Amino acid sequence: MKKNYAPKVHFIYYLSGGLGAWFYVFKKLAFSIYGLKCSITVIVPAPQLASLWEVPLLALSAKIWLLYFFAGVFASAALYMANNYSTRHIFLLPYRISLAQAQSDHKKPNWKIRRVTCWLLLTIVIINSAYSAGLSTNYTIQKYEDSIDTIADVVDRNMEWGAVHEAFIYTLLNSQDPVIKGLVKLFRKYSPQEMMQKSYSVDMAFAMMKLQGGNINIGRFITEDVVSNYMILLDDIYYEYSLIMGRKSSPLLDKLNVLLLRLHETGLTLAWENQISQRYGDYKVQLAIKFSRLKKESKTGPLGYYHLEVNIYRYWAKKPDGSIATLKGFRFL
Repeated sequence: MKKNYAPKVHFIYYLSGGLGAWFYVFKKLAFSIYGLKCSITVIVPAPQLASLWEVPLLALSAKIWLLYFFAGVFASAALYMANNYSTRHIFLLPYRISLAQAQSDHKKPNWKIRRVTCWLLLTIVIINSAYSAGLSTNYTIQKYEDSIDTIADVVDRNMEWGAVHEAFIYTLLNSQDPVIKGLVKLFRKYSPQEMMQKSYSVDMAFAMMKLQGGNINIGRFITEDVVSNYMILLDDIYYEYSLIMGRKSSPLLDKLNVLLLRLHETGLTLAWENQISQRYGDYKVQLAIKFSRLKKESKTGPLGYYHLEVNIYRYWAKKPDGSIATLKGFRFL
């Protein structure tokens, strides 16, 4: 019987993947040198202009408002005791004085009431001066909401972030960091159609990849129409390497490593990355995300009638930039 001396063919499978949870895979497969390095981060909603009804409240900090409230309560209690434990003619007197309301004409107050009223007037003069200065500043220079700059800010705001696949959180699942644990709980998986709808509502963050050559890999649900509503975080969530995995003791891994080294030395990996990114990605969207942290020009101008509007004007009062000045309810200055 004629023997078959044809060489035996061994099928060798190679996989390309991210070096995230590497320990469990390394038990079965061998790794090549890295082929690509990428960072994972998110784009978050950019801070919006404060609502018109919030501007009068932002003139003072929360601590000053508390100080003003408790100072009025303490002064009312002092006037109550100075008036022989009677609220006649002195009820809410500190708040009436701070609003520059006329006082009731009654009998000449005693020296105790005059002493309390004297230091009360001094306190109100200081607070009213600070409030007037802060209010003028907020009406002249545009006031924005607090921005989301770090991963801790995302967790503190309970800001949902998501992607079309759970691969973005595989590396984070075993982390013991409380911030990372909170970040994993806020992750949501949506379909591309749902991600497109979420991008217009501007109420969540979107995961993205920053490649080694500076290019950005993000889904097509972020378009030119909505990219101006988002900005990139100051820091990355994590980074990892993409490499090729093969079976243990494979004779081809050494040659594959030499090939990858030559690709890195010649810069072909970065050139291919740029070509693919320009061909299949939206370059304008990438530039908008890269420079989203740059300081935008602030428009300043004199006070206008749209700062004094009430509910009846909400449908026709316009700001200088053409947007409608709306207000829910009434506001009195």
